[in-house]
Amino acid sequence: MELFGNLQLKECSPQPLEVVTPLGTIELNAVVGEQYLTSQNCDYFYALENGGFAVRWELSCGVAEAILCRPDIIEEYAQKVTDCQAILWRFKAHKPIEQLSFGSIWKAGCKWKTRSGDSGQNFGAYTWDDAETEVTIGT
Repeated sequence: MELFGNLQLKECSPQPLEVVTPLGTIELNAVVGEQYLTSQNCDYFYALENGGFAVRWELSCGVAEAILCRPDIIEEYAQKVTDCQAILWRFKAHKPIEQLSFGSIWKAGCKWKTRSGDSGQNFGAYTWDDAETEVTIGT
């Protein structure tokens, strides 16, 4: 992995680039130029020592890498947060690109009832819930 440095990696078969929650599954993706990036069209897929994984795409306009893992939960939030998953994207352009965007979408079959959003200082966060569980995505 060129952009993430010295990771302990083991090449493996691609898995879906998604987060499974009690409310359903969230699919993660990126668009670079006109290319839609998923684990199905990656060049390399690696397992990480901590159970997460890393993905690499070698594109004509640059290199994209993503790491999906479970970071440690900060102790003061441990009673409110039962699980945390994070994706970190990096992109190194070899030439100018017209578009670079990162996205997430609920797959069919999700069971959330309400949605709320909040943003400020160029950050965004959305929360979905079913009266028992809350799932929040933030930047």
